[in-house]
Amino acid sequence: MRSHSSLLRPIVTAVAMLACFLAPVAATVATAGTASAAPGPITAFVTNENSNTVTPVDLASNTAGSPIPVGATPVDVAITPDGSTAYVTNGAANTVSVIDVATDTVVATIPVGNTPFYLAVTPDGRTVYVTNLRGNTVLVATSITDTVPAPAL
Repeated sequence: MRSHSSLLRPIVTAVAMLACFLAPVAATVATAGTASAAPGPITAFVTNENSNTVTPVDLASNTAGSPIPVGATPVDVAITPDGSTAYVTNGAANTVSVIDVATDTVVATIPVGNTPFYLAVTPDGRTVYVTNLRGNTVLVATSITDTVPAPAL
């Protein structure tokens, strides 16, 4: 008779695989815009892993803009609190693309380490944290200069 752990292993593996699949999907949409009395446009940025692009979507009109070329295998998007800049992790390129939200263009590409996956921008918009999946590290980038001044954590 098989033990409970050997019976549960395929179920746990399936749940873990599903979570790994769904987590990037949920994390690949970020929005930029204002939330004032007279709100400006609100744009979602959706990563397209197979085409190495990010597509801006105007949420007011539900229309997609032209895809923005980024590095190989874009995974996650984070936007500065003021909505001016979007950061995109490019897992297979080991970089982060910096997008000017007003022009929908890549203005910088930051080398960040082995398989960048998720990222977060601090509430003041001055720092970006990037997780490196295969490097088992977290990098700290200064958003003002779009550089990585600190060693990996």
